[in-house]
Amino acid sequence: MDQGGGGVKAPSGIGRSLLRHEAPKGHRRQPKRLYVLRLERTVHLLDAGYAEDEIWKLLRLIDGLMPLPDELMAPFRENLHQLHHPDRMPYVTSFERLSRQEGLQEGLRAGVLRTSRESILDVLETRFAGNPSGLAAQVNAVDDERILKEWLRRANLIPHLDQF
Repeated sequence: MDQGGGGVKAPSGIGRSLLRHEAPKGHRRQPKRLYVLRLERTVHLLDAGYAEDEIWKLLRLIDGLMPLPDELMAPFRENLHQLHHPDRMPYVTSFERLSRQEGLQEGLRAGVLRTSRESILDVLETRFAGNPSGLAAQVNAVDDERILKEWLRRANLIPHLDQF
């Protein structure tokens, strides 16, 4: 679709779609709404699989149709790179982001539990010169951070191993 006089030539289907969906009326008074709309459309275009030169033409078209205020351009670029960077990672849906956050939290919790258990056993071994034989299985069976934290305090304070 040629915009006349040797201007931007965009792929006909997506170009027409972009022109049909101009920026919302009054967008200069609603820059955040425009920001979200432009970000969604840009990510969609980048994920659509067009050739790089076609994408740049489309991005110029979007920039002309939906100009953002200068103060939103830096955050826009940052979010765009987070949402779409083909060399690092493809676009991630909100469901995938939530799943990743849940997995991260689960991994962090497992790391805290493991470190707490190891700390308790290290303190007991150091303070009482030996391997706290029957206690390792008991400590490793606990999945409650509060209990492990209390046990670590106790391991540091008790005068004799049998008081643990």
